[in-house]
Amino acid sequence: MHEKLWTKNFIIICAAYFLTNLYPSLLIPTFPFYLKSLGGSEMTIGLTASLFSAAAILTRPLAGVLVDRYSRSLPLLCGLSVVVLVSLGYAFLPILAVVLTLRLLHGLVHGMLGTAISTNACDTLPESRFSEGMGFFGMMTALPLAIAPALGLFVMEQAGFRVLFLLLTGLIVLALLLALCFHYLPIQRSGLGHFSFSRIFERSALPASLIVMCAFLPYSGMASFIALYAAEKGLGGTGIYFVFWAVASTSARFFFGRLCDRRGERLPILIGNSCFICGLLLTVLANGPLLFWLSGFIYGCGFGVCAPALQTMSVRISPPARRGAASSTYLIFCDLGNVLGGALSGLLVTLVGYSSTFLLLIISCIASILLYELWGKHTPSAFRQVYHTPTA
Repeated sequence: MHEKLWTKNFIIICAAYFLTNLYPSLLIPTFPFYLKSLGGSEMTIGLTASLFSAAAILTRPLAGVLVDRYSRSLPLLCGLSVVVLVSLGYAFLPILAVVLTLRLLHGLVHGMLGTAISTNACDTLPESRFSEGMGFFGMMTALPLAIAPALGLFVMEQAGFRVLFLLLTGLIVLALLLALCFHYLPIQRSGLGHFSFSRIFERSALPASLIVMCAFLPYSGMASFIALYAAEKGLGGTGIYFVFWAVASTSARFFFGRLCDRRGERLPILIGNSCFICGLLLTVLANGPLLFWLSGFIYGCGFGVCAPALQTMSVRISPPARRGAASSTYLIFCDLGNVLGGALSGLLVTLVGYSSTFLLLIISCIASILLYELWGKHTPSAFRQVYHTPTA
């Protein structure tokens, strides 16, 4: 029996996720300029990226417990509501200290929001098409990058930061309306109970989580500094770079999501990390727009290949009642990668410059491959060619 993937619920959660990700995609090339306009330095930019991710780590465990034991809807709806208020703060309170405080609050909410929306998406997917479904769900991260960076830069240059942040506010309001239409999985409300490591973290998700932390660590540095690097070297529009990034990431998911369902995560992890390495190398070697944009395409392929495989691996053997904890564990380690990547990149850029920083970040991708080969593929969460026969 061919189980249905594109249900009404899955379409709604994908649309809400698209809008939620359109927000940070608009900020990727513009927020560093906003911080600079308020007197921030390169170190401030790198530390702000780390601050955002570090804050998200603090609330992800709480969100995992909430969606597993109390409510699938509350963290999502509350998170979106707070982001609306944060966006208005960005628009009307352009003071560096205030913006950094808002960014901290935004990170706290982002941690809860990401865990909640990913868990609800997992609830809608049939087991036999799980990787394929996560691939399409992950496309809602990649597709915004096809339009958002160029749009964000255009709005920033033509209308200023306030109009940009008001546009972001409208997007999140729309995402909130969609979230109100979603049919959430009913759970037995048992309260928060006593916190413990085993309740907050899902042990079976740890292998994929550590592997993805290493694989995605360079992204925070790339996202924080790629626009400034391109402007310094005269490499062409960063918006076009992200269009190529998004097209590659989206296209790769069509093929590798199904491949992961049939053959497992090993090949996507190896190919994905290889794309990250090649993309970073080509970014350094680029001496004009074509090679620069090609580096974005190759780097984007890495996300499209690697992300669905590792996210599926993180929740593959967790029961529905533990999906919140599994999603939380996976996203916490993604955030840890961003924290380390942002802080490390800010320090390295100050010490050795952009090019050497991008080269040094390759070490993290190599570590991701070694982690999987030496440990991850031997754990219970690694692919097993066994599926339960769906019941009628």
